[in-house]
Amino acid sequence: MGVTPPESKTLVGPRPVAPGYQDCRYDSCNFVPGTAEENAAWNIADAAWKVANDKQRASYQKLDEKIAAFNANLRSRM
Repeated sequence: MGVTPPESKTLVGPRPVAPGYQDCRYDSCNFVPGTAEENAAWNIADAAWKVANDKQRASYQKLDEKIAAFNANLRSRM
């Protein structure tokens, strides 16, 4: 189809988890935010993840478009 498939070594993993946790020791849960350093590190990691994820999604969108065009061509011949 003329589209290079993504390689497993270049696949983007899951989105980084924001720092902080749920404190559920009592009847209700409270969110305890991360430290300023943890938040800064997460912001950097999350920004890098977004760039890589957007790039990966673009390759999948090209593949989806090629598949849709192929399917439309096939349906028109039936």
